[in-house]
Amino acid sequence: MQQDHQHIDKKLRELESQSLPDLSKIDEHWQQLKNDLQPVSNTGTARAPRKYTWWIVAAAAIISILFITIYTSNYLPGQGLLTDQSGRL
Repeated sequence: MQQDHQHIDKKLRELESQSLPDLSKIDEHWQQLKNDLQPVSNTGTARAPRKYTWWIVAAAAIISILFITIYTSNYLPGQGLLTDQSGRL
């Protein structure tokens, strides 16, 4: 009977040690979370991509307008790529 109690106590201690989380690194984890939540100082580099983005968008718009203008002026209605010599599709 005494051996059964010792065995049960031993088994309960094993199960209890398995169910407890490892708290040895909890302070490091909280410090890392605290550092992650700190705001990063703005060095002003975030504005440069926006400035260049507007130039790229403007250049793409101008190129598109030129392409459409040249394409439509070269191919008059009825003489497009998908029509035959008689002007039909």
